[in-house]
This record gives sequence, structure tokens and C-alpha cells, in this order.
Amino acid sequence: MCVDEKIEDLAFPYDDEVVYSADVGYKQELGKARLKIAELKRQLGDQGSEGHVARWYRNPLLLAVATVICSCLGAYLVEHWKVSQRREDAALDQRIDSRINNLINPKLDSINENISKLREDMAYLKAKVEDATTRKIVGFSKLPKADVQTNLADISKTINDARTRQIISPPEAIIELRNKLAQIQLRSPAFWAAFSNVISYQSLVAERMNIFPDAEKVRNRPCQMFGIAPGLMIAFERVHLRGCGQKLDNGSWKDSSFEDMIITYDGGPVRLENVTFKNCIFEVSFPKTPPLSAQKVAQALLSTTGLLVSFSISTG
Repeated sequence: MCVDEKIEDLAFPYDDEVVYSADVGYKQELGKARLKIAELKRQLGDQGSEGHVARWYRNPLLLAVATVICSCLGAYLVEHWKVSQRREDAALDQRIDSRINNLINPKLDSINENISKLREDMAYLKAKVEDATTRKIVGFSKLPKADVQTNLADISKTINDARTRQIISPPEAIIELRNKLAQIQLRSPAFWAAFSNVISYQSLVAERMNIFPDAEKVRNRPCQMFGIAPGLMIAFERVHLRGCGQKLDNGSWKDSSFEDMIITYDGGPVRLENVTFKNCIFEVSFPKTPPLSAQKVAQALLSTTGLLVSFSISTG
């Protein structure tokens, strides 16, 4: 039965006498009938819509087509978004490259140019300082003995600075300055400071002249052949050491030799009898008032000719 037939069945449930009656009840009943018709139409309309929707979801073909359409549309939108993002990234990279080329690169070039100029200036100043230090050391070596004694503090400071900065002076000047120190009779604390710096610096000059073979290798492999505790005096006889480091303090060495070694000596008690040193680096640091045995070692080092390449000492 269709919707209109249902409406007709419900619209006029009264006979002719009721319909065409002129009393007041006619209008009331007619209004109620119209309300029932409107409610019935609304209910039937809702049922019809629900039915269509239910039938659409129960159709597999329509559901499959709708799924494919939605998937394709989604894939298209995603790909379109990716392409748009790539275009935006490319445009951003191009803008960044443009700013780098136009703004940053010129500034970097200017900075690099300034750095190069600064390095040149520093190299020039370094050469000037080294030249001034070297000329000063050469000047010290030419002073009379009395002037050397007067300028011991300045000599000590200049030699120490040269050693710290690895400035290499002519070896002849160092040998001459060491000989001038050997002639000084008054051994004050300033003298021992100058002596320590001159002997250690002379070893640095010899090392830089490759007189000491494999010096850097020995320096990077520090060791103590014989460890001697402070306050003890240990005797060594006919000991021959090579290629390492040894401290002389508190040792009595007889008929022994040291070759290609780093010798450290802090001015402590020591005895050397017929001891030979060959191609050794000396790093000495004397106290302000060293003991008599240390003073004998110092005098032996000062009296040796040349760059202390190969010599023997006997302090008695």
C-alpha cells in the first residue's frame, strides 16, 4: 500500500452526516484529522529515507566503488601535498642559497682575508721577537766577565724565555756564554739560576741541531732506569745505559756511561767518577745554595768544550 492510500483511509473516517454537519464539533474533528495526516506523512517519510540508506549500504558493488573512489582521492590528495611540499622546500633552499651567496659568503671571504693578514702579522712579529731574543743572547755572550756577573738576572730570564718559546740561538753564542759563566767566582743564587737555564737551553739547541738522535722518541717514552729514594746514596759501578731517562741525584756512579738519554739533575748529592755522557740532553735545576758535590758537577759541565755532545766527568 502506498503512502497516499494510507492517508486516504485515515483522512475521512466519518460518514456524510458528520462531514457536512454545521455544528462546532466538525471543525474540531477536521483539525484532528489533519494533524494525524501530517504525523503519518512525517513517519512514512522517515521510514523511506532509512530504507534507502540501508539498501545503499547492503549493495557490495556500490560499497566497493565508493571505497575505490575514496582511496584514489586520498592518494591523489597525499601526492599533491607531497609535490607541494617539495616545491616549497626547493623554493626555500633556493632562497637560503641566495642569501648565503649574497650576504654570508662575502663576509666569510672578508674574515678569511683578515685571518690571513693576522697570521702574516703574527709571523712577522714572531720573527722580530726571535730575532731580538737571539741578538740579545749573542750580545750577552760578548760581554766582559764583570758585566756578565752584573746581568745574571737578565741573562737567566732571557735564556728561560728562549727555551720556553723554542727560539734557537747560534750554538757558538751559547758556548761562549757558558764559558763566561765558568769564569765567575762568586756563586750567588742568581748565578745558579743562570747556570741551570744556560745548560738546559744548550741541550735544546743541540737537540734542534739533530745532535741527539731520536730525541723526541726518548722524550715521549719517559722512564727511570734506577729510582733512588731521597736521603739515600746508592752506588752504581760499570753501568751502561742507553735510550731512556735517568736522574743523577743521590747516586754514586763509577766507570759508567750514558748514551742517547735525557739526564735530569736537581742539584742534589751525587758522585761521578769516570762517567761518560754521549749525545745526552741535560735538564738541570739547581737550588739557590747547592751542596759541594753539585757545585763540582756544575763546574765540570761549565768547563767542558762544545755542546756537551760527548765528554767525561770525574768529581772525586
